[in-house]
Amino acid sequence: MNASFTPTTPEDIPASALAAGLAIFVILCAGLALDIRLLRRWRRDGIPAPEHADRLLARHWHWRDALWLTLVMAVFLAALALAGTVMESAIKALAPDNVHALIILQNLATQALALGLVLHLQHRSGATLAESLGGATPVPIITRLRQAGVFYLAAMPIIAATALISNTFFAFSGIPVQPQPVLSGFIDTTAPLWFKGWLILTAVAAAPLVEEVVFRGVFFPALARHHGIPPAVALVSLLFAFIHGHPPSVLPLFVVGTTLATAYLYTGSLLVPIFIHATFNTVNLAALLLSGITYTP
Repeated sequence: MNASFTPTTPEDIPASALAAGLAIFVILCAGLALDIRLLRRWRRDGIPAPEHADRLLARHWHWRDALWLTLVMAVFLAALALAGTVMESAIKALAPDNVHALIILQNLATQALALGLVLHLQHRSGATLAESLGGATPVPIITRLRQAGVFYLAAMPIIAATALISNTFFAFSGIPVQPQPVLSGFIDTTAPLWFKGWLILTAVAAAPLVEEVVFRGVFFPALARHHGIPPAVALVSLLFAFIHGHPPSVLPLFVVGTTLATAYLYTGSLLVPIFIHATFNTVNLAALLLSGITYTP
């Protein structure tokens, strides 16, 4: 049976979808207004230099740490893929709930391994967790949330524009594209509620934490020390975009990754990109839930 999406017809659009569309429109307008204000300020005063760049470059992360972390994770993911291929017939024979449980276990193992490797490298360095990932200087959480809100709003118009360009290209190119696994699972008509709850928890909490610790916390300073900050921003953002494995999302996710790296660079705290990442995922999932679109595998 072929997978299919069931979109909502124009005459059947629920009020919730209209509310979600209006909320996205307000976010984009607020972001555009903020961008115009920032551009005017930068034109008058110049773009401010990142005041936390020296701290970022002084962190102990080395390119060997990033390489070792990448290799271990690559071997682990390759082993999972090989196991899935070898046991394909056995997995297909499982009940749907057991398959969903297996997906959760694989996800948990991957996230736990990534965080465990980072903590191992941090402990071996002799630095504290705050010194390794930022946040050594106490700042009120409300300040970090405000900073995250500013970066999120400023980036949204650019993210939306690049998403429109990318989706238009793939729509007219005729290249077959599968939906992102997390999004398709979230609106899957056959998935149990507990599995969808896990996907929500992963998208709004676990993924932002793990991905920011790995990409912005380790890879970014490790590459910046040896290649400079601009190349490091570009390289980490490209890796972040491609690792999601969804071609239409590569361009907008590159912008997201650039925003997250810039936020870390200018605030010196990993909490800010974590909050931005969580907000981005939460808004996307909420809009998808309210849209009325369903997916049948």
